[in-house]
Amino acid sequence: MADRGSIKVTVTGVTDVGRVRDHNEDNLLVADLTAEERPGSGQTISLQLGDRGLLLAVADGMGGAASGEIASETDVEILFETFSAKEVTEGSAESEKISAALDDSLQTANTRIHNRGLEQAEHRGMGTTMTAAFVSGDSVHIAQVGDSRAYLLRKNKLVQVTKDQSLISQLIEDGTLTEEEAEKLGGRNIILQALGVEADVNVEVKSMEVLDGDLLMLCSDGLSGMVKDAMMEENLASADDVGAAAERLVSMANDAGGRDNITVILARFEGPGLRAPMKAIESRRKGGSRGGPAPVERFVAPETPQAEPKRSRSRTLLLGGIGVIGLAVIVFLLSGGSSSVTLVFPAPGGTATMTPAGGGGGGLVIKAGPGETTVEVTDLEPGNYILEARLAHYQPLTARLISVSQGASRLKVPFSPLPGRLTLKTGTPHVTVAILEIDPFEPDHPYREVIENLADLADGMTIARVPAGLLGLSVSRQGFRPRELTVTLPPEGDETVTLPELEPINGILVVRCPVPGARVTVLDEFGEEIISKSVDSAGSALELEVRVGTSRNVKITHDEHHPFEQVVEEIAEGGRVALDVELVKKDGGVTVTGPANGILTFRLKGSDQVVRRSRIEQSGSVMVSLPPGEYEVEMIDGETTENLEVVVSASKEAKVRFSE
Repeated sequence: MADRGSIKVTVTGVTDVGRVRDHNEDNLLVADLTAEERPGSGQTISLQLGDRGLLLAVADGMGGAASGEIASETDVEILFETFSAKEVTEGSAESEKISAALDDSLQTANTRIHNRGLEQAEHRGMGTTMTAAFVSGDSVHIAQVGDSRAYLLRKNKLVQVTKDQSLISQLIEDGTLTEEEAEKLGGRNIILQALGVEADVNVEVKSMEVLDGDLLMLCSDGLSGMVKDAMMEENLASADDVGAAAERLVSMANDAGGRDNITVILARFEGPGLRAPMKAIESRRKGGSRGGPAPVERFVAPETPQAEPKRSRSRTLLLGGIGVIGLAVIVFLLSGGSSSVTLVFPAPGGTATMTPAGGGGGGLVIKAGPGETTVEVTDLEPGNYILEARLAHYQPLTARLISVSQGASRLKVPFSPLPGRLTLKTGTPHVTVAILEIDPFEPDHPYREVIENLADLADGMTIARVPAGLLGLSVSRQGFRPRELTVTLPPEGDETVTLPELEPINGILVVRCPVPGARVTVLDEFGEEIISKSVDSAGSALELEVRVGTSRNVKITHDEHHPFEQVVEEIAEGGRVALDVELVKKDGGVTVTGPANGILTFRLKGSDQVVRRSRIEQSGSVMVSLPPGEYEVEMIDGETTENLEVVVSASKEAKVRFSE
């Protein structure tokens, strides 16, 4: 174990948009977890490595629009938050724990990005590569997903220490392609894994010793795809300033065309806490990544660096078999007889080209007629071909590698239909509509769109960028029986669907009201009237068939009574809920005329109870409100007292006149 505080690290990170793209989908992370310092792009810091270590990462996003940028930024932030919260310390005894923490952090990022893609249609399928490194003591632990890279410069020799998770790399390793053939593909690299695209991802983790004078480099393929390893080695071997070296690497990638975003992190390690690079030592342990201990290797640079073919950014993502979104490669083997392939297009009028992957010309152009969906290609030379195809209303198919041997076969060209527009109209207001893509190739992660409280719109509601193909629509609203239907949306189609009216689910509300002529109205949760009915006779019970729901607002009105309002709790389907109502009569009015300043006393007839007192105004009259009933009215004017009777009716006006 290295002596803490005896290792110096000088580190910088730079990210650049490049010469072609209009926004940067790369993101980087440089974080001194001990000092809690996190410099941004273009900043160089020198630090004494602390017990919490140094966390570095490069992420290269993809997905179109702003999705790639969102994916890579989310990845970097989740790595930082998740990993920095874990308890890991330096030392070989902690190596497995550190590797597991890196794996878990990237798995968490994968889940978050994938779920966001499922929840937000505009980000569906977004993903990002990631190469992350955690330096603890004299060890560096590297986690890899995709084709961003980690290199190590030792004794002026630059070696790639991660393996690209890409089809080209795999085909070279399998012997299917030579490095020369891969070079002739024109940089059509295809990555096999990315964070966020699928629910599961395999994180490759390895660990190695850091020696005195080592320079660690993490970079996106915007650098490694534009600048050869030998040129990067020459730049780094002569560099005293890591900040200047990083800027030169970015300039070299831009000078070569800058066809992609460019990101590089450089970290130089020095100090008495590190072993000098003298000889190799044996590996500490071996193992897998996900599902077992991570491999831990001691690394010493070979005499000559391992060359990698130059590749540009033009890449796609291979996930699963034919038909899965992101399909980039179709490999089919034919047997027996001469070589021929029947291409099957999903609609007439398609065109395709098949170009030998190894170069040398001889490309074929295939055209389907106006009414044709199949074309047979005969007399093919066995070998690897690049298939490109176009068809109206479908996404162009580019850079698909196919391997042809002797025989005959049938290939369904896996076009992706362009999305269309769906307009929904409804006769039942406030429904919720769930649109679900019925995709046999992606049953676990389909497109899903939910529109809540869809109003009764005359012109309907239009949803753009809905996947073409078979769609399932589920229409529901509380208190109604749900309905389901299917609709087929053609590629780039514009379909209008009138949703079926929903059948209400009813229960019985029994309202007992003693006032004939009272009006009973039941409202739903949106304040809309469900039913309204009058009470026929005193004490009669109204049985109202109303829609079930969590609550219903019951209002009762009558001209001579105050309004009544009450919320009735949930009514079950076919159930009965009773409501007993007592209405309160409204006051009546009495206009009293008499001598000014006369004192009035109102008593219920036959009772000494005083209901109200008042004074006749200077104008000689006063208006008094009283509950309905028969009253005795006493007026005192000085020494004069006078008594009269009056009947007060609800919502009516009575008059009383005393002598002047």
